[in-house]
Amino acid sequence: MNNNYIEDEELEMKMNALSLEEWQKELVRKGEYEPEDFEEEDISDDDNYYHEDEDDFGYFDDEDE
Repeated sequence: MNNNYIEDEELEMKMNALSLEEWQKELVRKGEYEPEDFEEEDISDDDNYYHEDEDDFGYFDDEDE
């Protein structure tokens, strides 16, 4: 069996696992991008996280102590 065939199959499996769209797959097949280049970033913004126990200035209330 040809190693290129195995590599192509592994690449296709990786692209499918990442749920790449067809245009993204074409760019990967051309060698312009890696499959991981299209992974979605974690856009959760922990810096803007507001906790219900914090007052308007970001300080914790002392009620629990």
